[in-house]
Amino acid sequence: MAMHKLQIMIPKEQYAWLKEKAQAEGKSIGQIVREAIERLRGTAAVATLPPLEEDPAWQIVGMFRGGPPYDVSVRHDDYLYGDYGKEEEGEEASH
Repeated sequence: MAMHKLQIMIPKEQYAWLKEKAQAEGKSIGQIVREAIERLRGTAAVATLPPLEEDPAWQIVGMFRGGPPYDVSVRHDDYLYGDYGKEEEGEEASH
């Protein structure tokens, strides 16, 4: 792919953010900018997602096989994001 050199001026805060993001992802600032442009154009090859192991849903895979709680299909968000067990004892979930 042929490249065109571009020089721009951005606020210091944006530069600091770009530099930090590039370092965290092991990429150049130029690569981060190119990827952002592709996302804006709607031509990004593949959306960058966090690793599957970091998704809270991954933590419960297989956890409730054949036993309680029996309402996982209804209250999955509660189990994933922290509302599990917050109802007073004897109080029904309103989900």
